[in-house]
Amino acid sequence: MTIQRGLKSVAVCATILFASLVQSAPTLEAIGTFKMDLQESSAIDNQAISGKFGGGTLTFSNGGGAVIETCVEDGYIKSSGIIDFNLRCFAKLDDGVAMLIRYTGLIKTGEGFWDRFLAGEVTGPGRSMDFWCNEMKMITTSEKYGWVNETMFIGEGANLSVPTADGPGIVHYELYALRH
Repeated sequence: MTIQRGLKSVAVCATILFASLVQSAPTLEAIGTFKMDLQESSAIDNQAISGKFGGGTLTFSNGGGAVIETCVEDGYIKSSGIIDFNLRCFAKLDDGVAMLIRYTGLIKTGEGFWDRFLAGEVTGPGRSMDFWCNEMKMITTSEKYGWVNETMFIGEGANLSVPTADGPGIVHYELYALRH
C-alpha cells in the first residue's frame, strides 16, 4: 500500500511539474517587419559570402524607424548547403534616436535555390528555400522603444532577391518577439 501511494504521489508531482513547464513555455508574438534593400552580394571564395545592405524599414505596431547606414553581412556556406550569416545594422527610430540591430541566422537552401537567387528571382520559404530564420537583438537609448533592449526577436524570412539592373534586391522578415 505504501509503495502505491508513493508512486501516486510521484505521478501527481510529475504531472504538476509538467503542467507548470508547459504553461511557462516561451511563445512568439507577431511584432512587426524588417525590410532592407540588398545592394550587393558577393562570393568571397567557395564558402564565404558577403553582402551590403542599405535603406529599409523597421516597423512595430507602435511605430518604427529606418535603416540609415550600410549593413554588412558575413556569411558562410556550409557543406550541407546551409547558409550561416550575421549582420550588423544601424537604424534611426521615429523619435530621432539611433538603434543598433544585430542578427544571426540560417537559410536552408532547397532545390534550385542558387539558380533562382542568382537570376534575380524572389525566393523564400516554399520557393526553393526550406527555411530562413534569424535571432535578432536590438539596442537603443530611446524611451519609447526601450522595451527592445530586453526582448529577443525571431525574424522569419519572407522574401529574398539579389540586385538586378532594375534596382536593389530585397530582404524581408516578419518579426516575432519571444515571450515567456
